[in-house]
Amino acid sequence: MQAAPCPDYGGAVATDSGPDLTMTRALLAVALLCAAGCTQIPEVEQAVGAGAIDQPYPKLAPQSEINAALAGGRLNEQSVESFEAEVEALKRRGQWLRNQEIQ
Repeated sequence: MQAAPCPDYGGAVATDSGPDLTMTRALLAVALLCAAGCTQIPEVEQAVGAGAIDQPYPKLAPQSEINAALAGGRLNEQSVESFEAEVEALKRRGQWLRNQEIQ
């Protein structure tokens, strides 16, 4: 194993991992590749239910249509008021819980 000076440390640092470690890494890589080659990949018919196979392909929409549909937003005044009412109810519940005496 060769050692080279390390400018930050001032000491020597190993630059060669040695033949034993290199061979171990190579054998490990080969073993992992062999194990990956034995993987059983299910067929599409097995992964998808019978009802899904008979369905038509979904309609694709252009990105501009999707962006236009989202531009208006999904919140309206009623949903905002409902959300704010829920927040206030949770705050009241939290205050009530903080005031409870633990036995």
